[in-house]
Amino acid sequence: MTIIGYVRKSPGKESTDARASCLQNMVDKLRQRSFASKVFISPVSVSNEPLAERDQPRNQKLLKQLKGIDGTTQDMLQFLNETDQEVCLVCIDYAGLTTNVEDLTKFLR
Repeated sequence: MTIIGYVRKSPGKESTDARASCLQNMVDKLRQRSFASKVFISPVSVSNEPLAERDQPRNQKLLKQLKGIDGTTQDMLQFLNETDQEVCLVCIDYAGLTTNVEDLTKFLR
């Protein structure tokens, strides 16, 4: 089984550096505490935004500041579509992966 981590951060007024620091802390925790072998992020998205629409376009400046990430939500969706391994998904965010029940059902199918 592959353990993948997912970090989502809501929009806010903090600086890019502050956002990157917060995201990096969450990524590090997923790697260290949850033993995630892959970690994907959504650096700026609201919890009810459909997963397929997140991170388009990608914030390249912010992504370059982060270490130990395997991409954004779009990369995670591609990985899940291509893998034949069983996956355990671990999420870090106040609202979780999503608050959109319809989208969650679609994602799990």
